[in-house]
Amino acid sequence: MGRKAMIALNLLLMFRICGFAQDLQREEPQRSVISGRETLKGVKEFSVGIVLNAFAKDAGVNATQTQTDVELKLRSLGIHVVSEDESSKILGRPYLQITIVAIGKTGKCSCGPNAVTITNYGYVVDLSFHEDAVLYPDALRIREGESADAHVLETLGIVQVGVAEKAEAAKEIRSVVADMVSTFANNYLAENPKG
Repeated sequence: MGRKAMIALNLLLMFRICGFAQDLQREEPQRSVISGRETLKGVKEFSVGIVLNAFAKDAGVNATQTQTDVELKLRSLGIHVVSEDESSKILGRPYLQITIVAIGKTGKCSCGPNAVTITNYGYVVDLSFHEDAVLYPDALRIREGESADAHVLETLGIVQVGVAEKAEAAKEIRSVVADMVSTFANNYLAENPKG
């Protein structure tokens, strides 16, 4: 996670704790538009990986449980998910990665007659699909019998940002992951219809 994203999360939390503590209604997380859907065409199987930072773990998110949830959802829709080891043997080494980065912030806000202590987690959930690719000049060298290195590229991405109170953070992040996986699965199946 880049420095700019960390600064954005800190600002988001600061405004949430100090600027809007009187109104603790949860806001809907901001969604981005899916791009790169056409790159999923012809992908028969892939692995799933989950990456969490320490704050996400502190918020109650569990990598093993998240991976199990994601794999079960995809398999229930007829999408073939393989292990990381199996994926490394497939042309292009395709894999779906879900990265969850959170920042916890506790603040005291004197908004009106009563001081309130609030613990919130700002979070970013990044679902990305990756495949190996070679650059055009390298492809020409391969065609001529030379070797070339493949580069891992993100071919599809969905990002969602949100804020949740500590008591609800894990549940909300899990719900966001489930929604994002459903969006991914719908796009995957649209490019790879069964039948």
